[in-house]
Amino acid sequence: MFARGLKDVNAPIDLVGNPERWISIQTTTVVDVLHHRRRRRRRRRRRRRRRRRRRRRRRRRRRRRRRRRRRRRRRRRRRRRRRRRRRRRRRRRRRRRRRRRRRRRRRRRRRRRRRRRRRRRRRRRRRRRRRRRRRRRRRRRRAYLVFPPPPICNTRDGTRIKQWRSTSRCHYAMAGRVDEKTLSGSRILNSIYYDPTQTGS
Repeated sequence: MFARGLKDVNAPIDLVGNPERWISIQTTTVVDVLHHRRRRRRRRRRRRRRRRRRRRRRRRRRRRRRRRRRRRRRRRRRRRRRRRRRRRRRRRRRRRRRRRRRRRRRRRRRRRRRRRRRRRRRRRRRRRRRRRRRRRRRRRRRAYLVFPPPPICNTRDGTRIKQWRSTSRCHYAMAGRVDEKTLSGSRILNSIYYDPTQTGS
């Protein structure tokens, strides 16, 4: 927010493209904070989209690799089976019995492993949730400190007035000889030109 009638050569804020420098009435407004939050939301969305794209690409690559490997294995198995079928016709009964025994043993082992994996996954999920909550709290605290308001404002006639409202709204009185108590924030914001002889009536 910039006042159109207040001109100061020594003002810290310089608008590019303007031949003159203007004093800022409000350094931080509610609009600024909301605009900053929108920017942050946009950045988060972009990051999420990028992450999703990367994950999808990685998954696609992995799937392609797995498919290739599976195809190779299948081809090898088929060749071996064809060769063995021609030679083995009398030994079929013995081999069937052996396979049944092996399958029973494998099933017992898999059940034990699944129970252990479930316990580990539950522990990991709890830890991740706690970390995310801590990060969100920190970000909320930092959001309001992005635009720190200056404690003193300069005026055209050289006098300095300190801030006269809370830092959450950041209104500043921008008059040299005007009484601060009688001025309201809406008057300051709506005033286009400033007259140093004006009183706060």
